[in-house]
Amino acid sequence: MIKKLILFLMLFIPIISYSNQKVRTDGKDISYLYIQYASTAVLTPTNWATGQYTLALKDFPPYVIYFSDRPNRVSGILCMRKFLKIWEQGKNDNFGKNPPNVSITGIRLHLLDKEKDEFFTVELSHPQYDEKKQLLLYDATVLTADRKNMPQRESILRHVILFVDGWCPSCCCG
Repeated sequence: MIKKLILFLMLFIPIISYSNQKVRTDGKDISYLYIQYASTAVLTPTNWATGQYTLALKDFPPYVIYFSDRPNRVSGILCMRKFLKIWEQGKNDNFGKNPPNVSITGIRLHLLDKEKDEFFTVELSHPQYDEKKQLLLYDATVLTADRKNMPQRESILRHVILFVDGWCPSCCCG
């Protein structure tokens, strides 16, 4: 399943418009969903009992895919720096003040090289991007329902996709 999704995204990415992000259509605000891909992610508990983790993305493209739902169907690509800049824009409604829910999917290698699909739902905050090292760090807080499924030790995932909850830049940032 995860391999089919990765293949779909790899085929889908080149056909997405590389235009600037549109934030309004016919005067209506549009909410976007975002997708990030990384070859590798490391999920490290900072306080497992309270569901606090650090998520480190490595070997990822320097852009984020965005798209909107019907009826607008707007899609495109944002460079990582711009995505993280709008993360903090706006007075009250932004990811900095209202962190997004994110579904993380990836493949974890287990003993004897057995692959296992992993799915986590977290809230991401405090992104730190090091362009030279090709490293993106987030603080991740596990949503209550998923705590029992979270690793108690550092977990390395391959072929990771983050599905980031919707946000409306035009609602707060003009």
